[in-house]
Amino acid sequence: MTQNEQDQLRRKIIGLGEMSNRKNYYPELMGKIKELERVNGRNDALLKAIPDLLILRNQSGEYFEYYGDKIDPDAPLGDETKQLLMDALFDSELSNRIEEIVVSAENLESFELQIQNLWFELRVVPTHKGEVLLIIRDITETKVFYDKLQYMATRDYLTDIYNRSYFEESLSQKCSACEEGLGIMLFDIDGLKLINDAFGHITGDRLICAVSDLLKSHFRDKAILGRLGGDEFGVVLSKVNEKILDRMTHDLEQKFRHLYLDNQRIKISVSIGYALWSETFNKTHLLFAEADQMMYHKKLLKSGSVRNEIVTTMMSALEARDYITEGHAERLESIALFLGQKLDLPVHQLGSIRLLAKFHDFGKVGIPDNILMKPGPLTDEEMNIMKTHCEIGQRIASASTELAHIANLILMHHERWDGTGYPLGISGLEIPIECRILSLADAYDAMTNDRPYRKAMPKKLVLEEIKRFKGRQFDPELTELFLEYLDEIEALKEDK
Repeated sequence: MTQNEQDQLRRKIIGLGEMSNRKNYYPELMGKIKELERVNGRNDALLKAIPDLLILRNQSGEYFEYYGDKIDPDAPLGDETKQLLMDALFDSELSNRIEEIVVSAENLESFELQIQNLWFELRVVPTHKGEVLLIIRDITETKVFYDKLQYMATRDYLTDIYNRSYFEESLSQKCSACEEGLGIMLFDIDGLKLINDAFGHITGDRLICAVSDLLKSHFRDKAILGRLGGDEFGVVLSKVNEKILDRMTHDLEQKFRHLYLDNQRIKISVSIGYALWSETFNKTHLLFAEADQMMYHKKLLKSGSVRNEIVTTMMSALEARDYITEGHAERLESIALFLGQKLDLPVHQLGSIRLLAKFHDFGKVGIPDNILMKPGPLTDEEMNIMKTHCEIGQRIASASTELAHIANLILMHHERWDGTGYPLGISGLEIPIECRILSLADAYDAMTNDRPYRKAMPKKLVLEEIKRFKGRQFDPELTELFLEYLDEIEALKEDK
């Protein structure tokens, strides 16, 4: 509209003529009109900035879209969704509630409205003129985000079952309600620290998930299942008695007895305890204490055997992955024991040498196959990973009653006479004699037998290498003893 057209419109609205006796009021009226235009312009800008759908409804139940032409048909609040919204607004129950607000001119009220997979906030604002303004906002994204936060607040991040907080709250509510037939079961994974030390926390997490999956499969939706700590789970059960809990315990013990990880590479063992709600054990902490007592009593009875079983399983896994099956451990044991006898070592040290020869590479069970079985030289990064087998082996051996006394020998079996070995970098006589013997025997066996990345070396070259590393890698006096009895050592090797 041109300026001239606007002026004509204003004159027409005011109704002024050349001879009107109201012409003296013309400047004032024109000012009011311009002020009204400015207000309308600001209101229009404000409405354009509001990301909501605005609708007026009068006392007759008629709806007038106040500002909705900005709605994009391709957006979540498109034409189809708008139509669904209008249908919902005419729904009898919601329409009656809005009608009450129109008639009573009450204060603002707010509702949540779900249409298919979308959520909307509907605010009803009385205008006090027999109308209400409906402000409709799409809150789907906020709703989904809130539901996700609420879900995360009650769930364990690793297993996706309930966390300890939700578990204890649910149990407390049931105890407070004096619910009869209420029971809890507690589960503790045996030897998880040993698994983490040997194979790493990723494998430990997979073990935790395996136990969780078995429990979820067993209880399904019939109980509240939660992870209570790193290696502990709990179940809240309703309508149970001691006979039922005892049968469940037996059934689950049977299932856990046949549960392995990584194709029977790692044996999984779980201790179970339970408690039944009664007037004596009528509080959350009392139920926990009773179930804990039973669980840890079982754990103590089998703790040594479980650790040893895990160690045995690891040894079998190492034999399946490494060259031990080719007689390496037996040859190494006979050579090391021969040298120990020539040094007149006491019986207990000879026993340690025999165990060390068999278990010195125990930590390799925790080394990835792509490094352990690589058919060629390792990179620097791969070698650094390979070197960790000393610490891994020490941790595994420390958990076994039969191997604990050689744990430090396993740690130090790659130390060198000149101090350039690993992981401690000790030298000379600081290195235990068992480790010095093993170092020489292991090097000799490695050079005289085929490996995945090379063939056995000729005898002449083997002797040159041993002499070259005398006083560097090997104890010099021990090296001389070794060379003195080399023919007998070779005969022992051939017998194996």
